[in-house]
Amino acid sequence: MEKGQKIIIMASIAIIAITAIAIAALSPGAFDDQCKQKAKEILNNLYSIEGGKEEFLKSNSQGLLSNGGQDGLQNLEKVLSQCPVLKSMPEDELGVNVSALNMG
Repeated sequence: MEKGQKIIIMASIAIIAITAIAIAALSPGAFDDQCKQKAKEILNNLYSIEGGKEEFLKSNSQGLLSNGGQDGLQNLEKVLSQCPVLKSMPEDELGVNVSALNMG
């Protein structure tokens, strides 16, 4: 009986270790995906508030965003500060070049 218990304990430890390694390996990618999704959500909201992507970019470059647009841009800035990987993300992945936005 003790030999059986040892086998069960060793198998349990191995399963827990493998699970922990898998979670550690997958977590950073999941966080980056969540950041990207949140940023896209905020950008789509900004486009909606400002009348489309081109109008948003034009208003932003001229410093003429509406109050709602300014709030959305501040939200985007917060997401970017929590998710620095987004700052270097190519424009085709995020939909906009965040380094070209007037923030801060």
